[in-house]
Amino acid sequence: MYIKPEPVSAPRFNVAGRWLHIIFWIVFGLLSAFTLLGSSLLIPSYWPFFLLMVPVFAVLAFTANRYHGNHFLWWLLAIALIARIVGLIIFHPAPESDFLVQYNAAQDILKGNLAFNKGYYFASFPYQVGFSFYEAVLLRIFNSIWTLRIVNLLLSTGSVWLVYLLAHRFSTKQFVAQFAGLAYALFATPIAYNGVLTNNIASTFFTLLSLYFVTLAEDRDHGWLWVALAGFVLSVGNFLRPDGLALIVAVGAYFFFGLFTPQWRKRLLNLVVIAVAFFGFNAVFSAGVSASGLAPAGMKVLDPYWKFATGIELSSNGQYSNRVLARTKVIKAEKHLSQHDASKAMLMENIQNLRKAGIKSAARLAVTKQNVFWFGKGGLIFPTIELQKTHPRLVRWYDGVKTMWMLGIFILALFSLWPMLHKGYDRQLLMVFFIFTFAVVNLVTETQYRYSFSVQPMWFIMAGLGLEWWLSKVQDR
Repeated sequence: MYIKPEPVSAPRFNVAGRWLHIIFWIVFGLLSAFTLLGSSLLIPSYWPFFLLMVPVFAVLAFTANRYHGNHFLWWLLAIALIARIVGLIIFHPAPESDFLVQYNAAQDILKGNLAFNKGYYFASFPYQVGFSFYEAVLLRIFNSIWTLRIVNLLLSTGSVWLVYLLAHRFSTKQFVAQFAGLAYALFATPIAYNGVLTNNIASTFFTLLSLYFVTLAEDRDHGWLWVALAGFVLSVGNFLRPDGLALIVAVGAYFFFGLFTPQWRKRLLNLVVIAVAFFGFNAVFSAGVSASGLAPAGMKVLDPYWKFATGIELSSNGQYSNRVLARTKVIKAEKHLSQHDASKAMLMENIQNLRKAGIKSAARLAVTKQNVFWFGKGGLIFPTIELQKTHPRLVRWYDGVKTMWMLGIFILALFSLWPMLHKGYDRQLLMVFFIFTFAVVNLVTETQYRYSFSVQPMWFIMAGLGLEWWLSKVQDR
């Protein structure tokens, strides 16, 4: 399935739109510079891997530039599938932590036992039940943990396909799609995570699919129907993993900027349609979950302060912390508060701590969180937890390759910002809004490397755009 974009010029902004566009790019540019400056702290630990990335990316670029066959996509998918099969053979740890809780809940759903929703995890975070239901559906076919892993493998390969298709929608240059597809197909993170029962893989596939439908709406008759379909698919992804609010804000921002172009009526219709579709289907899913008894409260966030309390915790650099968990338990016991109110009290306490620590500590926290979120030093703990005991050197090597691979992609992506700045209201803005939204959310909420999973493909497509622009400039000299 490949629908080539029509080579039409991007609509121009009106005066208000141009100012809004400039302000956004200034903020995004500062955030990108801040992230680049912070990421330089990673190179001393991984400099051999950073040097290794130069010839590796050169080979990928050479392949993407020289191969012009009609069967490239099939070769790309074969490479992605083989890499993921090998990864699944190596990385298939027994589920633990949240993954174990969700898997056990899926087994209970199969047995008709819904008592799991009274435990702390689902009582506090009932929106997580969607993924357990998804697992239960798959386990009903073959009640084996390998069923879930194999479906992960297929969806992960499908995400490579969607990266390739999306790159074609964002650029008419074949090189961009081929480089982005190759680089993402061989990226260590999705290869390693197929064996982990994480909700990131399935939600990423549906997120990319929804973006593809949004881009189809740009040059199709009755485009609002594609937008409605995108809203539905995005709600399915949100059912599996609750990233939906950040995702819909990104898409909404893209359509909002379109209100400052001559085609503002079309953008306004698209904005209304995707909001109605997304929130409407979310309401349907929530009502269904509630009526079935899977989560009586529906797919709600009953403890919204927890993520924020964890996200600005200085001692743990904004990551999950036993200290935060222990502290909220103490607050609950001492003040006789609910979990919701205890998390809120902990958030207020951490805000005061951050204020007392000063701007340098806040900046250090932000840099660390961006590095964890985007580049994930040590971010493969879940897929490598068993190998860490037997082959720690292999784990360090694999983690180093992953971190520097992502850093290399990030640097190449920065080359795409200058030409994108001058394009006006171009569909490429959609990628930038996704990255910007996730980056801002990461600054104030709990951070984990896998939380950037669904937005990482945007960097790979932008890297293809940036490398193509840089090579064109070199050739012109």
